[in-house]
Amino acid sequence: AGAALAGAAALAAATYWLEARRRQALCRCEGRSSGVGSLHIWFVRHGETENNVLLRTMGSDGAGPEYERARSADPPLSPLGREQVRRVARHPALASFFGHAKPAVELYSSPLLRAIETAGPLQRALPGSPPIHVRPELSEMGGLRRVLEDGSLEVLPGSTPEELRERFSDLDLELS
Repeated sequence: AGAALAGAAALAAATYWLEARRRQALCRCEGRSSGVGSLHIWFVRHGETENNVLLRTMGSDGAGPEYERARSADPPLSPLGREQVRRVARHPALASFFGHAKPAVELYSSPLLRAIETAGPLQRALPGSPPIHVRPELSEMGGLRRVLEDGSLEVLPGSTPEELRERFSDLDLELS
């Protein structure tokens, strides 16, 4: 139930934040020949993570304390997850959308590794390789956590902007 509430709160915050961005984008679009007054928002969920693989290998025991102790707080994509992201970046819908117009494009990501690893191939595939705006408010609430020896949960701060720049030096990141 806690994860569902955290997810709902994150979605509500992201929706509020995206509405403000939508209004700004509509103002920038005025007077352009490509889709005046229209805005397309695409949500792309990250690919499979190493934690998904761990959960699957643990079977029915995966949701318990063993999994919580073994999971990574900020897991990278698995090999399958990286392939899933490559397929999204090459998806025909993406190519056809950008083949007809040159819309203003913005990419947004949470600072979680799996999210930035998902945004990277999209950045490279999009016209002009727009920067990835990394926003902490797009993070899963309570997603960066680990179980301590006494069974309590510790929420972790995540990567610093410097760590993200170093790890993703091949990407154009705008960190706030």
